[in-house]
Amino acid sequence: AVHRLEAGATHRQDAGATQQCPIYTSDTIMTITGRSLIALSLLAMAGCTLFQRDGSPPEPESPRPVKLRFHLASTEEVEGYQAARDEHGRLLYVTPTAFLTERDVWNASALASEKESLILLTLTEGGTMTMEWITRENVGRRLAVFIDDQLVMSPLVQAPLTGGKLYLAGGFSQAQAEKLARRLNAQRASFGPQFGGKEQ
Repeated sequence: AVHRLEAGATHRQDAGATQQCPIYTSDTIMTITGRSLIALSLLAMAGCTLFQRDGSPPEPESPRPVKLRFHLASTEEVEGYQAARDEHGRLLYVTPTAFLTERDVWNASALASEKESLILLTLTEGGTMTMEWITRENVGRRLAVFIDDQLVMSPLVQAPLTGGKLYLAGGFSQAQAEKLARRLNAQRASFGPQFGGKEQ
């Protein structure tokens, strides 16, 4: 069985019945939804397919850069934190400095499931260490995830996130997930190997 972590509670589900892509590998992969962080122990991949649509319009030669930021957040006002509205329009207070950005992403892939499209991020070595440390020290707190300066999700940290792989489940359409993955990968190539350390 797979443990599905929801905001404020933990539920057990059989792997075949999980609402996210049923994935089982020896690595720990994090799924970020609007409400919670879902850590799964994974053995194989099933029920998800990599988006590769033939006949799609050609991408511009230089895709627009992506701004991806992960911040710690609070539902209560904290001195020095900045006010923002979460994905449900509720007031949230976020740290002024991100602890993880697009420079910490080594690779991005768009994945499809029956329910929604996801973006699978593989973090750099430095990004993996930072994510594990931040989430280990802040269990019970919220994160704020911004894409292009828009707060798209504010998950609750329920356990340390390890393994360097995570899903962004932000209600993306297929086209949006594919485009964001392409933009992140094109941007990664422009950073060069000096940023972020080795691939995981």
